[in-house]
Amino acid sequence: SSAVDAPVQLTDQELYDVRSLSISPDGKQFLLCLSRYPIGSVIEEYAVDQPLRIKATFQPHVAGETSSGAIFGGAAYVHDGMDIVFTAASAGCEFDYNVYQISAVTGSHLLALTHGQGAINAITVDRDGTSFFVRDGHSFALDPNTRALREEKL
Repeated sequence: SSAVDAPVQLTDQELYDVRSLSISPDGKQFLLCLSRYPIGSVIEEYAVDQPLRIKATFQPHVAGETSSGAIFGGAAYVHDGMDIVFTAASAGCEFDYNVYQISAVTGSHLLALTHGQGAINAITVDRDGTSFFVRDGHSFALDPNTRALREEKL
C-alpha cells in the first residue's frame, strides 16, 4: 500500500450527528452536514488545508420547516463547487424531505428543486452535476441544468 492510499485525517473536532461529507470538485474544501447544540442542523464548509477552522456556516430556512428550525439530511457540492444541494424536512413534518439548492459563495438564492413526500436517505452528486437520492425505496436523478427529475431503476 502506498502513501496515496492511506487515509488522511481532516479534523479532530468533536462532531455530533454528522449526516454527510462532500469534497469540492477541486479537492480544496469539504462540507459537513451535522447538528450543533444549541442551534440545530447546519452545513459547515472547511478548507482541507485548515480543517480545524470553519470557513462558512450555512443554515438556510425552508418553507414549512419544523418549529425548531430546518432539519437537514445531507449536502453536496454542485456546479463546480459554486452551489450546494441539500435535503431538508419540509411541510412541517420531519419525514417529508425535499431537495434544495443554495449558493456556496453567498449562502443565498434558495431554490426548491423537488416537491414531494417521504424520507430521503442520502444525496450524492455525479461529476456532471446530476444529483441522486432515494425516496421511499425509489431512486431518483435530478438534472442540474433543467431540474428535471427522473426515476432510476434500482
